[in-house]
Amino acid sequence: MSERRSPRVSIDLRVIAIQDGLEIPGKVLNLSGGGVQMALDPISSAAMRSGPLELEIAGIGRYPSRIVWKAVNSLGAEFLISDSMRQLVEHRIAALGRSMKEPTGRSTEPPLQILEEVEAPELPSPSSEAPAPASTLRIVETDQFTDLRRSPRIKVNLGARCFQGGYDIPCQILDISEGGARMRFDSIGIAGVRDDTLNLQIPGYGQYHADFRWRQGSDAGAEFRLTDRQREHLSNRIRTALRDGAVSA
Repeated sequence: MSERRSPRVSIDLRVIAIQDGLEIPGKVLNLSGGGVQMALDPISSAAMRSGPLELEIAGIGRYPSRIVWKAVNSLGAEFLISDSMRQLVEHRIAALGRSMKEPTGRSTEPPLQILEEVEAPELPSPSSEAPAPASTLRIVETDQFTDLRRSPRIKVNLGARCFQGGYDIPCQILDISEGGARMRFDSIGIAGVRDDTLNLQIPGYGQYHADFRWRQGSDAGAEFRLTDRQREHLSNRIRTALRDGAVSA
């Protein structure tokens, strides 16, 4: 890479390269906010092309990238991300490095609370960059969005993934209904998520397009955009959870 604008660290992590619909596994050799050097087995190396790709790095996230050099069974890639997102990646790398040095931290994918201990970068306010019309954005003082309560809402505690603008931002789902979901982000994630459309991947419930509706502290609310089939699936899943003892929110 032509510019090393952030420190590069050696770290052993799983990485998946997504290119032309294929998922190509590899291993991180070193990593920075600007990009990654990764090792590939001979089969993966032969499958990799020089075109654009996305890199999903365990514990760090998923980012659009481009290959800047390629050698036998290894390559270097540059993240195609904004400076604000680069800061987020650097903070996640730092948090992950600290967690892997702890005696009890054996996992290569740190839990959400590890990142909550990191001081959030000074990112520009999402609302100042792209103010949403008043008719679509509601900043509320309460932890409820009552006008979306058109169906049963249940309390959950699920690790989920928020995809927005090509970025993968982890979050916790606190409650869910046919209308939408309440999310909780770590201090870095809430600074990176924008007041815009997003895609939520919720284990056990499905993956849905949604509109960002409100934020308060580290919590945020989203309203689902459901097809009839998705609405039926989600409604049945919620009713099953209620029968199995889930608590109404």
